[in-house]
Amino acid sequence: MRIMIGKNNVPVEIFKSYKINTVSISVPGLEKDVLCRLNESDPYVFKQVFIQEDYKSRLLPEKAGVIVDAGANVGYSVLFFKMLYPAATVIAIEPDPRNFEMLRKNCAHLEGVILLNAALWKDCSRLELQFKNTVGRSLGSWGVRTVAATGTGEVMLTEAYDVPALMDKYAIDVIDVFKIDIEGAEKEVFGESHQAWYDRIRLFILETHERIDPLADSNVKRALPSSKWNYAKKGENQFFSSGEMSRGKLIKELPV
Repeated sequence: MRIMIGKNNVPVEIFKSYKINTVSISVPGLEKDVLCRLNESDPYVFKQVFIQEDYKSRLLPEKAGVIVDAGANVGYSVLFFKMLYPAATVIAIEPDPRNFEMLRKNCAHLEGVILLNAALWKDCSRLELQFKNTVGRSLGSWGVRTVAATGTGEVMLTEAYDVPALMDKYAIDVIDVFKIDIEGAEKEVFGESHQAWYDRIRLFILETHERIDPLADSNVKRALPSSKWNYAKKGENQFFSSGEMSRGKLIKELPV
């Protein structure tokens, strides 16, 4: 007996007899197959990015020179943006070392992509990774959170950057597309109503997590008021476009 998995006709005995951990998927427009862990949240993220196209919007710029992907997970969003903007430099930030390894496997071959095993935060510091919620339930590979380090117990830590430090590190003048999906840490990143770096972003793509912290969405909305930003919403993502800013550029060539 055989079953259809995607466009493949496969003997059903394989799936009855063995555990399948990771599969590779051919995506039109990509030169290399995409890896997907079946026992993690990867299939759901894949669906959001490639099938539902949650990052497509009328507010996307026609051209993009610099893209920052904070909360890059296993790299599907990076691949999506590189298909849209092949010449862009993409800085992909992911704090979870397990996701980062998959991100590296999916994206390290791409020209103009910088992979950073770190987190986005309100300052440059070391953060604690939380893999379980308050009742001990796993947050899954798409729900790992970053919190201020307590200095107690055996915990996993990650480097953290604020946006000005990140832009200085890679000599970025303007970010054309800034995708942020950081499981509640947007509350910290947008904690002040206005910071100078907001004006150096052409487009924010944000998923806010008010279920984690009620201030997450309100901090973002206060920092990016409708009087200054064009707004759209698609799925879980909110799009904030400055509209008038000129095309982003790099001050100097970025290391790859």
